Amino acid sequence: MARILTSPVVTEAPWRDVFWIDGQNGGAVKLEQLDRQTFLLKSRIEYRGETGLEGKIDPAIIAHLKVFDPLPDGYETDLASVPGPTRWFLGAYGSHTPAVLFHDRLIPTPADLADMKDEYADRYMRFMLQALGVRWLKRWIMWTAVAMRTRWAAGGWKMLSVAAWAVIAVLGIATFIVGLATGNTALVIAAIVAPLPASLLWGGQFGAGLIAAATLPWFLPPTALAVLGYAVYVAIESGVGRFQKVQQRGTGTIAPEGI
Repeated sequence: MARILTSPVVTEAPWRDVFWIDGQNGGAVKLEQLDRQTFLLKSRIEYRGETGLEGKIDPAIIAHLKVFDPLPDGYETDLASVPGPTRWFLGAYGSHTPAVLFHDRLIPTPADLADMKDEYADRYMRFMLQALGVRWLKRWIMWTAVAMRTRWAAGGWKMLSVAAWAVIAVLGIATFIVGLATGNTALVIAAIVAPLPASLLWGGQFGAGLIAAATLPWFLPPTALAVLGYAVYVAIESGVGRFQKVQQRGTGTIAPEGI
């Protein structure tokens, strides 16, 4: 049964002691929804943990990186850019939201941040996720995903290297399956060892290549199943839609469902 709240509900944000929102430890992040996927951040966020960049860039730059103040205009974001078929693993929002917002504003790297690189932004996000208590494998998979997206978006050699790695990964999985099916130990060993040299295609983020190779075999099946399930839904929706009157969105008129 629904009830009317007479006072605000006080909850403890999952980022308490890690992020200060508008000067409040673990405060609420203010987001205004602009359309289906775009939000406007209207909060000042401050990070109070390690960045993973200590000793790599100027401490003054690190201090600047720990504060994200988009006010008064706000900052447009789609939160975590998670493809629909992979949302069984990670949602577009959650305890990771502040870390994702910080990472978003650093990709591509702002020109006024000396010595800052996209790879550092990815590393910074991984350290924020660790401070938030995100488990080891999950945060490394998240780091791998953003590293792949960063390298692809960079274009040129970085994009080609990721594409080459993807081809090798698919061939490696196929080789492993064939080796198991035929009892060919040499093929199985080759498929297991292949990710080591292939990860070098990720450059300084070679660890992401190893994580991707290790997780891809079990990550793909549920993702493919999600794609298949959505395809079935679209087919049913399209089929049913042929027998229903077209409804103009925003007219305020809704046709009776019949049941």
